Amino acid sequence: MLVGLGSVTTGLIAARYLQGTPAQAQLRPSGPGKPIFVPSSGAWFGAYPGAGNISPVGYEAMTQRKLDIVMRYEALDGAWPRPADLALIKEGRWLSVCWSSRLKGTGTAATWADVAAGRYDAQITAQAHRLASVGTIWVGYDNEMDGHARIAMSGPLSNYAAAYRHIQRIVRPIAPNVVWIWCPTGNNRNDEVAACYPGEDYVDWICYDPYDPTLSKGSPYATYVPFRQWQKSQGIGIGKPLGICETGFQRYLDDSAAAAAWIKAVPQAMADLHIRMWQWFNSFGGLGDTSIAPGSPAAAALQSIGADPWFTPARW
Repeated sequence: MLVGLGSVTTGLIAARYLQGTPAQAQLRPSGPGKPIFVPSSGAWFGAYPGAGNISPVGYEAMTQRKLDIVMRYEALDGAWPRPADLALIKEGRWLSVCWSSRLKGTGTAATWADVAAGRYDAQITAQAHRLASVGTIWVGYDNEMDGHARIAMSGPLSNYAAAYRHIQRIVRPIAPNVVWIWCPTGNNRNDEVAACYPGEDYVDWICYDPYDPTLSKGSPYATYVPFRQWQKSQGIGIGKPLGICETGFQRYLDDSAAAAAWIKAVPQAMADLHIRMWQWFNSFGGLGDTSIAPGSPAAAALQSIGADPWFTPARW
């Protein structure tokens, strides 16, 4: 994997990050019997490394470090983690999973009303048993639940919180190792989104997915701060760790100085806003292709922030 990555020194630096065991972290209660998992300092460095839940090896070669967290997207009736995911965990990474209402078996999606009513309890219970033995794992149910696509498939949004709570009541006694995420888009800062918050006892991390697709917002701070301000104004999850499950801008900008400057400003924005998890969406999604082009100025900037003190808390 290290072939062509640069000098011997660079290879040695990469090797350091591609071995070892998970970072030391703080575990403390955020509700009855529930843990949170935050770094002793700084923030976790993660990504969705590419379409189809691919291995992060290529992305790690580009960033010259091991990811703390690998993002995954799974169906309500799926079976995960897969053997490849278990290998990633064994090698010292964690998983952050968006567990969606998508149904692989039918090609449709469960409604939140049906989930809350218990229609899918067998599938949820089976998955809970799979999660019980994988160690710490972040799970968010229907991330971006306030997006038009999610609501069209599973809505109305007013049914979401009950579905989230129902799933957790099944999973928590079986798999107390799960760290629970609530992750709206961050764009729809309104009363309807506030009302779909499942409650303080059901959420460990507050997360969101802020993008600056065309770099028109000017900086990561300008991109990330509106949701943070709204969250505080609503009194939602005060004191809980804040994370970003997805972020990015469009790939055609990767060769620009503005793209490199944007990425280099991420650690300071994270520190200013007390964000403790950061994951780049390195794939094609609803906002276009936000994967990083290897060898571009954006890739070089990503490598530089991967070595920034904010993203390098004590690990191994």
